[in-house]
Amino acid sequence: MNSEKVFCLSTESLNEAGYLTARYKSFDDPENDLNKLLDLEFQFMPRSIAESNYFWKQLIPYQVFIYNNTLFTFQRGSGINEQRLVGRLSVGIGGHINLTDFDKSSSLKDMIFNSAARERNEELKIEGTVHAKLIGLINDDSDSVGRVHIGIVMAYIICDPNKICLRRSSEDLIFYKWLTASHILSHDECFEPWSILATSLLVETKKVS
Repeated sequence: MNSEKVFCLSTESLNEAGYLTARYKSFDDPENDLNKLLDLEFQFMPRSIAESNYFWKQLIPYQVFIYNNTLFTFQRGSGINEQRLVGRLSVGIGGHINLTDFDKSSSLKDMIFNSAARERNEELKIEGTVHAKLIGLINDDSDSVGRVHIGIVMAYIICDPNKICLRRSSEDLIFYKWLTASHILSHDECFEPWSILATSLLVETKKVS
C-alpha cells in the first residue's frame, strides 16, 4: 500500500463546490455533475499519506448491484486492505483510483470507469455486459475512514442473480445475499456507513423502493 498513489480531491474545493453539505447527494445531470466534480483541484497522493490527511479526500467508485428491487449484499472478510471495515456488511464494491488507472485512460472520466471495472473484476464474476449509471455522491465525516474518502455511487441492473458471484470469498468477501432496501435500512447497525448512505440515495432517486 505504501507505494500506491491514489486519486484525491481537495476537501476545501469539494466544500466550496457544495459537495459536502449533505451525507448523500444525487446528481441532477450525471454527465455535467461528473465534469464539475473532476474540474476540482486534485492530485495523486501516496495512499499511506492520504489515509490520514484530512485536507484531501480519496474519490472511491462505490458500485452497487440491483436485481428486482433488491441489493447485492456481502460481508467484508479479513483479506481486505481497509481493516477498519472487516466484518461489516456492505452493498458496495469500492476501490481506490490509482495512478495506473490514470495512465491507461484518455480522460479523468475514463479513469473512473476503468478503475471501477478493475475493482469489479477483482471481486466479482459477472456473466454478460453491465453498464453503470452514475447516481450521486456519498460522504460521511463521522469517523476516520469517512473523513478521508468520498464515494461516487454507480448502480448496475442485474437481469439474472445467478450470473453474479464472488471471486475471492475466502479472503475479501465472505458471503452474499440479495436484500431489500427496507431490510438494510432497518438493520443499519450491521452495515458500513456508506452502505446506508448509498441505499438511502438509491431510495431517494427511486432506483429501489
